[in-house]
Amino acid sequence: GITGATLPASEWFCYHGRHITPGILAVAMYICATGAGHTLSPAGYRPGALNMTYSFLRPVEPDGQTLVISGRATEQHDDLI
Repeated sequence: GITGATLPASEWFCYHGRHITPGILAVAMYICATGAGHTLSPAGYRPGALNMTYSFLRPVEPDGQTLVISGRATEQHDDLI
């Protein structure tokens, strides 16, 4: 399953300094990642995330461009995604 979202790189998402707060990015990444799992789940199932880790290569500048966030579930084994 694949999901995606967009987020404006806006100063509204900055807390201290001139970079978008990593927590904002982590929440958007979490939503896309868990959404990808939901696309593979049958109706009536309520999947949940057990553990997720995020790595940021560099800070995101609030330059007004659109950030594209995507999530992909690559494997499914019985009830595990």
